[in-house]
This record gives sequence, C-alpha cells and structure tokens, in this order.
Amino acid sequence: MIKKILNWLWKGNADENIEQKEYESMSGLVEEFGEEQEQEELDTVFDKLEENQEEILQDSQGRK
Repeated sequence: MIKKILNWLWKGNADENIEQKEYESMSGLVEEFGEEQEQEELDTVFDKLEENQEEILQDSQGRK
C-alpha cells in the first residue's frame, strides 16, 4: 500500500516536472518571438525614417 502511494506521488511529481519543462520551453519561445517582433518594429521605424529623410532631401534639392 505504501509503495502504491509513493508511486502515485512520484508520478505526480514527474508530471509537474514535465509541465515545468513545457512551461520553460514555451516561455523561451514567447521571449524569442517578442525579441523578433521588437526587432521588426525597430527595423520598420528605421526604414520609415530613412524614407522621410530621402523625401526631405529630394524636396530640398527640387526647390533649389
């Protein structure tokens, strides 16, 4: 009887370990995705600033 209880507790603990590993794995994926999104947003802002700068230069050269 004690052996069955210990096995049951052990399996429960093993399930928690598996869940923890899955959580850590998913957490890492979410963090990686967030970093990629942040980089994409920075790239978009930088590209837009470059476009605006080029337009300003073209407008200023066209007025001369």
